[in-house]
Amino acid sequence: MHFRPATVVLALSSSILAHPALGSRHKGDEHRWPAPLESFYEAVGKRVASASSEANYLYPPPCDISQAQMPSTPSLPPPSSGLTLSHVAVGRGTQNYTCDTTNSSAVPVSVGAVATLYNASCVAVLYPELLSLMPNVALQYPPPSSASPLSPSNIDLSGHHYFVDASTPFFDLDTSSHSYGTGAFKKAAACPAPGDAPRGPLREGGYGSVAWLKLAAKGAGQTFQEVYRINTAGGNPPASCVGQPASLEVDYAAEYWLFQ
Repeated sequence: MHFRPATVVLALSSSILAHPALGSRHKGDEHRWPAPLESFYEAVGKRVASASSEANYLYPPPCDISQAQMPSTPSLPPPSSGLTLSHVAVGRGTQNYTCDTTNSSAVPVSVGAVATLYNASCVAVLYPELLSLMPNVALQYPPPSSASPLSPSNIDLSGHHYFVDASTPFFDLDTSSHSYGTGAFKKAAACPAPGDAPRGPLREGGYGSVAWLKLAAKGAGQTFQEVYRINTAGGNPPASCVGQPASLEVDYAAEYWLFQ
């Protein structure tokens, strides 16, 4: 996949026009986007300005996944020896919880997550500074349908993430358009999200970001062997079930780095 700077500008421009009510604020005649979107658009503008000064700016270097560098995760173990990076995705979906509404001291209990995964492999290779901003930006938009690109970056569908039981997250990156692979996993390690991680969508507030994770393959013979969930945005539940329904979904987004 080639991710051309000119295409990025057109895609983002159309996204801005399509979502005029995304928390915009006015001060006199000045129009500004909420901080996550403003930072993203500024980063895109800098990247395009830099690239457009080059003679071949419409033809960026090839997308070689082996050149992508996962951000440092000092609190998580590194990928196991012999594994190679296979895919990078931005996931956008919900962390799901249940509440015992008959118990006034109950707290939300995790029952898994559901997310649509979008192909960020070439963004990770060519534009890593944009990738780091994308989960928080994606969180500011409603979850797209599985047939739609991820707003506002307009990257395409990779596959889906869900749980097959209470302790088994599954990644299905096989679609009618491609066969990237699948895998069932178990938690290998976890660490809290950084203190400055997004709490949730600006339009709703939130309760903080879910933990960063390293997942290990649960069975033999699957494509993916390890998955990292990093740069999480949102997803934590309220501290108490008081005033909550029996089932609740909390919006989140994250980067997923899949190794084989």
